[in-house]
Parts: sequence; C-alpha cells; structure tokens
Amino acid sequence: MRFVILILAALASMAAPARGQDDFTVVRTVTVNFGKDKSDVSRSQKDQLRQLIAQAQSLQGYMISVAAYAPPPGSEPVNQKLSMQRASAITAILRQAGVPLANVIVTAAMAGPSPASPDPTSKEEAGDRRVVVTLLQVS
Repeated sequence: MRFVILILAALASMAAPARGQDDFTVVRTVTVNFGKDKSDVSRSQKDQLRQLIAQAQSLQGYMISVAAYAPPPGSEPVNQKLSMQRASAITAILRQAGVPLANVIVTAAMAGPSPASPDPTSKEEAGDRRVVVTLLQVS
C-alpha cells in the first residue's frame, strides 16, 4: 500500500512544479467520516465533496490534499489497507468529478498515528475513522 501512495505522490509532483508549504492557502477542509471497517462514502458526504470540488474548479490554480486515517486498535497492515481504501474512495469521487490527478495529493494513508483524540474510547475512535480533504489555492 505504501508503494501506491508513493506513486500517487510522485505523479502529483511530476505534474505540478515544486512548491513550498507557504505557496498554498487553505481554502476549505472537509472531513469525511466512515463506519467501522468501512470505506464507502455517504450521500451527504459526497455532496460536501462536490461543493468542495465546485469551489476548487472556480479557483485559479488549486491542489486537493487527501489524508486518510484509521483508529489505533487493530494491526498496522489492516489499518494501512483500510486507510488506503478510504483515500482511494475519496480520490475516485474527485476524479469522477473531473479533478485532474495532477491536482490531487494523497499525502499518506495513516493507520492511527494521528488520532483525533489522545485517549480514544470506542465513541472517540469514530473520529479517527476519517479522511481529511483540504482544498489549497496556489499562491
């Protein structure tokens, strides 16, 4: 799975000129939440993504960052696979809406190293089953 992430990152970097972190402005962030062991996106969350996409396509120069998470419990390989499936589900929605792959950065599929809460209970774990989609405008 890490290989796929590296390929996506390499494709994005080949298509877009190298930029420093200060060359982007965060325009909007959408957090897509998932059920336990699920990677399908609900209709309401697809609507939020479509709004983000419409806003992106109205901008002069944009990138969309996709960072997927899975909660800490469970094996790292299983969480890594689930995170990648979630990132892929979001990326597919972006591509279907006409967002060029060169404008999508899948920064990583993170299997729990950045939990939403420091001491997760089963209810708080739900916040860790997410993909954070960030619209960035090129400065």
